[in-house]
Amino acid sequence: MRWRVLIAFALIACAAFAALLWYNHRVKGEVQSQLYIPKRARITPEIELLRQYIRIDTTNPPGRELAGAQFLDGILKKNGIRAEIIESAPGRAGAAWCRG
Repeated sequence: MRWRVLIAFALIACAAFAALLWYNHRVKGEVQSQLYIPKRARITPEIELLRQYIRIDTTNPPGRELAGAQFLDGILKKNGIRAEIIESAPGRAGAAWCRG
């Protein structure tokens, strides 16, 4: 009789341990799926140029596109592309370029 009680207790303990392992595995998966840990992004030269351009205030109204056009004009000219800034009104401009 004593052995039966010990065996029953051992089986119940093993079942409880297995249930705890399964529960911990399931909960860990749920917690991990809800965490957002951003990975370090590689900043390429193109992305850095875009970041610089986006920082230029070109809000409309009043229409401050001239600074953005000058930025693009400088990049195009630095890379050997003919460019021209065309102002439709004071402070309102766009960069035009020619392929050739």
